[in-house]
Amino acid sequence: MFAVVDAGRLTVDSTLYKCKETTPKLILEEVCASECVQAGGVFVDRAAEHMLEIKLQGSQFGNAEYIQDILGKFEKKIKRKFDGTQASFIIKFGKVSWNGHLKPGADIDLRI
Repeated sequence: MFAVVDAGRLTVDSTLYKCKETTPKLILEEVCASECVQAGGVFVDRAAEHMLEIKLQGSQFGNAEYIQDILGKFEKKIKRKFDGTQASFIIKFGKVSWNGHLKPGADIDLRI
């Protein structure tokens, strides 16, 4: 038996198959009907955004511009490499502009 799983942006689809024959041709039998669960990557992004909004609320980084910058880095770096072996991650964001204010782009650490 083997499973086929399609983990997409909005859904996760899975089906379980049993190999009935391999010769003269491959014959597969569906053992468990396809399941479609609303649990794709977009839900991970939404949960991360909610966590960031709570964690950064009231700080100079709690605005939509910073949160979107941090989410972009989360999606490109942390989410794609996540394998469950690390307890926390650091996202670098922000940079100092000519007038001393922090702007999206460089080196403020956020541990999540």
